[in-house]
Amino acid sequence: IFDVNSFPTAVNLSLTELSEGAPNSTQIGLLSAEDPDTNDAHTCSLRSDVGGRFAIENNALVVLNGSLLDYEESSSHSVTVVATDIEGLTVEDTFTINLTNINDSPITDIDATAETNENSPITYNASNATFSLEENFAVGNNIAKLNVQDADGLSQHTFELLTENTPFEIVEVNSEFFLRSTGNLDYETTTSHAFD
Repeated sequence: IFDVNSFPTAVNLSLTELSEGAPNSTQIGLLSAEDPDTNDAHTCSLRSDVGGRFAIENNALVVLNGSLLDYEESSSHSVTVVATDIEGLTVEDTFTINLTNINDSPITDIDATAETNENSPITYNASNATFSLEENFAVGNNIAKLNVQDADGLSQHTFELLTENTPFEIVEVNSEFFLRSTGNLDYETTTSHAFD
């Protein structure tokens, strides 16, 4: 009586969850195959890399391109793994890789249109985020409205000027935020102010 090679029966993946945007080559989980032939060896491969998102390295499922793992775009991905034994017999299983959401940085949008018009002493250049104001711009007047775009859909944000000793402040009025002048703007004293 001699042994006949049997088909492997299942593919196992040790973990199926990772954070969105995980770095490339991050290990998701270890792969193994179940086989009635206990001494058989197996090689794992992907049926598809799911649009360049995943790969297999050293019998582990890893991140191929973490920038494509965006929870807000898709909170999970299905990946099919094929295990092949030393004589070419195969089994495949499909796994759902669940992404955990991380808090993405909001994008601050300076909305200068709310405070400018044809007769306004304010002009705004969106390409380099600069305002041009006439000197002696009235103290206490709003320069721009500040808005936030947040991929996570969060609605509460705060703003803070990080640069000290500028003639500007950020104020909240009826749950809206504005950049406002707080001091005299004199061209002969200072021609520009930079702040974060």
